[in-house]
Amino acid sequence: TTELYGASSQLNVASNKIKNGANVLKNGTADLAIGATKLYNGSDDLVNGISTLSDGTEKLADGSQTLVDGIKKFNDEGINEICNLVNNEGKSIIRRIEKLGELSKSYDSFINEKKREEIHFFSIMDGINTAGTIVDRKE
Repeated sequence: TTELYGASSQLNVASNKIKNGANVLKNGTADLAIGATKLYNGSDDLVNGISTLSDGTEKLADGSQTLVDGIKKFNDEGINEICNLVNNEGKSIIRRIEKLGELSKSYDSFINEKKREEIHFFSIMDGINTAGTIVDRKE
């Protein structure tokens, strides 16, 4: 009986440990269920976020192409036109300015020994042809 009494005490202690472990397992299972629900709900947010990111990436790619096209157009129609004007037509204008400078150095004033009607002024300008377009005068 003494052994039986001692064994029943051990059985009682072990039963309490099993009971406590079952309660811990029950609480852990509830926490796991809450976490699984949060994970499930979060996966919807993740899928929506990935879709939004994909749409944004597509818009960024389209915008980048628009920017590239705009820069190319700006270069072709803006920068290159200005460079051509300066490098080609600008040289003609510079020659005209230099020629006018040379002519102005030989002119002293309105008051000189010559009569006023003998004073000559020179102006270099582009002509306009019958079609209404400007004709560059060659020097």
